[in-house]
Amino acid sequence: MANLPLIILLVSLAVALTGVAVWIYQLFSRPYACDPSPSRGSDRLGMLYAFTIGMLPWKKESASLHKIVYIRGIFFHIGIFAGMLALMLSIFSISGGTVLSLVLSILMWIGALAGIAAIILRAAEANLRGISRADDYISPALIALFLCMGALHIMNIIDTAYFYAAASVLCLYLPWSKVRHCVFFFFMRGHIGAMMGHRGLLNAPHGHAGKETA
Repeated sequence: MANLPLIILLVSLAVALTGVAVWIYQLFSRPYACDPSPSRGSDRLGMLYAFTIGMLPWKKESASLHKIVYIRGIFFHIGIFAGMLALMLSIFSISGGTVLSLVLSILMWIGALAGIAAIILRAAEANLRGISRADDYISPALIALFLCMGALHIMNIIDTAYFYAAASVLCLYLPWSKVRHCVFFFFMRGHIGAMMGHRGLLNAPHGHAGKETA
């Protein structure tokens, strides 16, 4: 069947979305614990801060102390977004044109290299290696494979089926891996921002909040 790789991919996407939906349902099914501290600011401004200024590296202690790792992460995630766009264009048979295809392929290659670098750095650093699980290596490896297949597909080196196969494996693995942080990241940042705004931490001296520790 000519459309079998696409069918498998769509089923895999459905599995991934269902898995994420279950996690979100479980999250919201838990009792909500209100912050008992007196309000000293705005929750909404805190959330806005968390998704804007609070994302800057000098506002995050972990990022400011590890700038190379922060930059690698940026390129890794840009590559992932490029891969997702390339996948959507392929699924809907949309031609992005020569320029867009070239840009996407370059971003995916860079993202794949950043993912491979993450694996190497984690294995080489004793502290990281000591706290790592198998998923910490499998997730970036599958993403790097997905990006490589996407870049090769755009360059017309491999057939679409290989790109869809890599995407299908990643989708099937997503609900049970750290990759699902692509969804829970927004809940986490929103919660941190609301807490900072509620407790008035944005009103620190010199008009800015202190650095986050993570």
